[in-house]
Amino acid sequence: MDEEFKKEMGNKSSLEKIHGACPSSEDNADLAQKDCDHDWEAISQPPVAEATEANKELIDKLGNKASRSGQKRGYAFENRAIEDNLPKMNLVSAGAEYKCKKCGQDQEVDVVGDRQIGEAKSTNAKQYRKKGKQRKRLRDIQSKLFDPSLPPRAKIDGQNEDHQKLKEMYEKSGFEVEVVN
Repeated sequence: MDEEFKKEMGNKSSLEKIHGACPSSEDNADLAQKDCDHDWEAISQPPVAEATEANKELIDKLGNKASRSGQKRGYAFENRAIEDNLPKMNLVSAGAEYKCKKCGQDQEVDVVGDRQIGEAKSTNAKQYRKKGKQRKRLRDIQSKLFDPSLPPRAKIDGQNEDHQKLKEMYEKSGFEVEVVN
């Protein structure tokens, strides 16, 4: 880590460290992203039809390789979740990218409605545990850019053997959860 940055941060209160300006250099990116009070902006908001078509193309490119079946299932499930959420959330975008203006942290959002964002997951509980920071960023985007009285949504693939455990984990993280079979 840059010694000058360490020195500067050492002279600030912990509150200033957390809420102050985030350093944006690559050397300090991990610390900046961890302690940043993010100021999110949308950098890409593909139309729903474009995102679903891109997922279909990815499914086709993966072919029939057994080693890629999980990825294919994930893209297919994301398309199902998009179709299902279209009327429920008044979707305006799918596969949107957000970036913090302060520290440069990126975050993809699977579905974006006019008042709420959502995540589509066809994964297992082990993979879920590795996504704690992602869930925190999604809650942050929801509260800062959308209706703060609504939690972000999560659609869970009911065909996954861990779906009940995933549902409980997402609910514990403050998400509105729906299991789709």
